[in-house]
Amino acid sequence: MEIQIILRRLGICTTYKGYKATVLALTLALEDENRLNSITREIYTEVAKRLGSTPSAIEKNLRTVVQRAWRMNPGLAIPCDCMRLPMLSFYGFEVTRQEERP
Repeated sequence: MEIQIILRRLGICTTYKGYKATVLALTLALEDENRLNSITREIYTEVAKRLGSTPSAIEKNLRTVVQRAWRMNPGLAIPCDCMRLPMLSFYGFEVTRQEERP
């Protein structure tokens, strides 16, 4: 439920293409952080299987959702205590370490 609230705050509603895939992908990543080491195999493939799609379609839909969130929230920086979020910067989010925040 928290994932849906965050997505809504980022401007991603339930009718947006890729919403279900995004919720499922984030849920899988939160269940097992090690899945982030192999996003294509561990997340895109599993999401595609569950939603009856292809990994490449899932990746495209997730990119679209992230781009939408980025457009709706320019200047968004995501604070993080870990070094394990290269995926966010890959998708265009600015990732900052907690101690670097003002």
